Amino acid sequence: MNQTPDRDILKQLIGLLKEKDYLYTARFPALRRPARMFPIEPHVFVNYLKGRTSSFTPTVFPSMYGIKWFKRHKDTKVLYRFFYLNQSENRKSIENIIGSEMFSSLTDSGMIKYSNGIVRSEYRLVPWGDSIFLSDPDQGNRRTTVQYVYVGNDSVVLADFVSKTMLNREYERGLDLCAGTAFQGYNIRSNCRSLFAAEFNPRAVDFAQAAFYANGISDSFSIVQSDLWENVTGTFDIIVCNPPYYPVSEQLRNTKIIDVFGGSDHGMEKPLIIFDGFGQYLNKGGCGALLAASPIISSEDMLVERLRPLAERHGLDTVLIPWKYTNIKLDPEYQIKHDIDYLIHYIIYTRRTGNGSVTQAGYPSLVKFLEKLQIGIQKRLPSWHGR
Repeated sequence: MNQTPDRDILKQLIGLLKEKDYLYTARFPALRRPARMFPIEPHVFVNYLKGRTSSFTPTVFPSMYGIKWFKRHKDTKVLYRFFYLNQSENRKSIENIIGSEMFSSLTDSGMIKYSNGIVRSEYRLVPWGDSIFLSDPDQGNRRTTVQYVYVGNDSVVLADFVSKTMLNREYERGLDLCAGTAFQGYNIRSNCRSLFAAEFNPRAVDFAQAAFYANGISDSFSIVQSDLWENVTGTFDIIVCNPPYYPVSEQLRNTKIIDVFGGSDHGMEKPLIIFDGFGQYLNKGGCGALLAASPIISSEDMLVERLRPLAERHGLDTVLIPWKYTNIKLDPEYQIKHDIDYLIHYIIYTRRTGNGSVTQAGYPSLVKFLEKLQIGIQKRLPSWHGR
């Protein structure tokens, strides 16, 4: 397991990447989606022109974006491929860009490794905003790293929502729960007088602290190891949370390293514990946002029914905003066994007004149709479990 890299070396590297305009690459869609989703590619392209896309935006044509820019910034293209896409590169091409001294520091510290003239990065450096986050290379669903640390598309989805919906005011005290790399806390830090982050994975806590130091983020932004609310004290005016929310079988949990398991009740346990905690930790007039996935069983949206009594009990005025219709890619057998038709990924947005309610927002019809069509096609493929 890779340990946290030397913070001073990481700081030098991040400084060099910023000088090379590495942060600009954050706007290029790079998450590949199936060709059958081509009908919504114009929507992606329009958002790209408006500056609303990120390196986690799904696209049918990831190589199409940034072609002209990369032609003028060839060094940055190499660095982006190496540190973000984690593609192997020729040693000389990397050493010529970052310099022999930096190359030696990175290899001596174990941040990069090379063999037979080929070099690879042991970490992923994720550009977003004015900072660069530290994570493990993307391992998809086949994770082998213990205490795996990552930044994903859902992190950007939640941060974008919070920016557009909740950052139109100042807050006295903020919390980033299930913080991971503290991506959400970073997003709200300028709107909070004080900010606290809590994360269960101690390795993620170390990664976040290293990134704070390397990016020069204020010491007033603190992060601690905590199992959900365990080490959280006081109350807050804004709470953001990107918790584990997927359902997987007990066998898979015991034999595979998966940190996205949302607990019992079809993966809804942890999000529900967090939502229930809003009643204790969210100040009157405060607001919160968290991600969750609802299993659809016999056309019934299970999450809505679980949330309603909690919202009424705590006076939480709540809206569920869907952002993705999908299958359970991690465990098809579990989905079949429990009669789960598909999942709806939600942003749960709530305000503690004293009036408890749960409503559901709409979803773009074309996107919904294509995503549900993709689900149907996937279930009919030979690779789908049991076929």
